[in-house]
Amino acid sequence: MTFYDPDFSIQYVFPLMKLSEKLGITPTINLDTMKIKSNKYYPSAAAAVVTLCSLLNFWDTLKMIPNVRGTSTVLEILWSIFDLLRSLVTIAVAYFRAELWDTFLNLFRNFDDRLNKKEQKIVKKDIIIVEIIFHHALLLGIFIYDSMMELSKGKDQLFFVKYIGYYHCFLSILVELHFASALRKRYKKINMLLLKTTDLQNILNNFIAHYGTTGVDNLRSIKEVTDYYLLLSELVDIFNKLFGWQIFLLTESTIIQILLVLNTVMLSLDSSQHSLDALHDLGDLFFVVAGAACLIFFQVMVILYCEDVNKESRNTLKICYNLQESVQMNSEEKKELAILCDVVGLLKTRTTASGFYTINKNVISRVFAYIFSYSIVLIQFSRQSLTDQSASSNETNL
Repeated sequence: MTFYDPDFSIQYVFPLMKLSEKLGITPTINLDTMKIKSNKYYPSAAAAVVTLCSLLNFWDTLKMIPNVRGTSTVLEILWSIFDLLRSLVTIAVAYFRAELWDTFLNLFRNFDDRLNKKEQKIVKKDIIIVEIIFHHALLLGIFIYDSMMELSKGKDQLFFVKYIGYYHCFLSILVELHFASALRKRYKKINMLLLKTTDLQNILNNFIAHYGTTGVDNLRSIKEVTDYYLLLSELVDIFNKLFGWQIFLLTESTIIQILLVLNTVMLSLDSSQHSLDALHDLGDLFFVVAGAACLIFFQVMVILYCEDVNKESRNTLKICYNLQESVQMNSEEKKELAILCDVVGLLKTRTTASGFYTINKNVISRVFAYIFSYSIVLIQFSRQSLTDQSASSNETNL
């Protein structure tokens, strides 16, 4: 979850960015000047560490092939591949698109300054620090328990490398979640200004009294609202470029994670697998389920926030059409409202996964459809694997 407040400026997210820049998730930011600065060390080191850990985890999975089901091996390998791709794409975007990141943050600051130009908003960084501490405590508890279970089985310390990739993935989702929440809150805030009443005069008066100087005419207020939506549309477009590939890869990884959980549950509840020395039991189940549940929860939240951005953009168009009925024909206000309708209608602002698909609730339904289909195949292959291993075990005994 995120405790993001719409009245906070985008600087609220900077403590999280300072933490994530150490892993190459976001570019290095100077908190004094609020500017992105070039830094080759963090991205290079992060890419090297993540790649090394992924290869070690891959090797650890291959070593366990004689003792685990074929389905487990395939899912673990697929997860390692997608996790490595996601990590490298995230690091590459942070390094090669540093200027786009700088534009992204500048547009956010520009939007906040214009919307809150007469109010002194306090940037409460302590709330996000509490949030970061809470999430890290949760992860630490999961890691400690899993480490105790792994060490109790006499495994080597190579299993620790999986925590690095998991932590990198977790921190990446948190960054996406906060920026998606920031866009969602700003769209809601603009629409709430228009939804306070169906009377245009009262709407604009409330808008001026709360966010502008008195005496500003209605025409100017409508133009300002149009400017706000142009800024938001540009922010959404940059959001798609910065996070689209990560969201796409994370969604595919989510499918693999859920299948991995189902596979582990089936093996843990299968009494026959213990006789075959399979390394699956209820101890393994905790980390797989708890770890996957955290990532899946935050990924679903990102999708729902993106859905809200799309929905609020559509609501803007609906509100504009309704407002045109409350003004006089051939008035300047009606013309500006028509322009606002055209702007919102032509831009068709929506969040996308790098153009592959629109990020909305349909993505979640497709994920469940894929899981249902693949789970049937998973059960069939698990049974076949069990039959083959039983036959092999009998031949060895003979």
